[in-house]
Amino acid sequence: VILVSMLVCCFGAGKVQGMVVYDVGGEWDIDFRVNDSVYIDDNSAEGPTTVNLLDGGLIAYFMKVSGDSVFNMYGGWAGGDLEFYDHSSGYICGGVRMSDLEIWDNSRLTIAGTGFNYPYG
Repeated sequence: VILVSMLVCCFGAGKVQGMVVYDVGGEWDIDFRVNDSVYIDDNSAEGPTTVNLLDGGLIAYFMKVSGDSVFNMYGGWAGGDLEFYDHSSGYICGGVRMSDLEIWDNSRLTIAGTGFNYPYG
């Protein structure tokens, strides 16, 4: 019985993914590794929240941008889906995107640059 309990405790526990929430207004820079998902919203009376992904920054999982908030990608690496909702906005001009972009609810995304390697069709 003890051995079975130990095996369940050691091998039965799965990975847990967290979420970093930026929702207090202002402008925030990510130039470090974030091993979680990122949620950007404007739940504060301080106005919209802006998050900038810079060189050296890494977001391991998905990002969701909501409300009047803004996500700018000037560099770094983003591994999961990037989703824009509720008239949020974004700007991508550098870095590496590894998954899908979803733009909903009158949101807008500007992509600038050259050398894209994406199979449109």
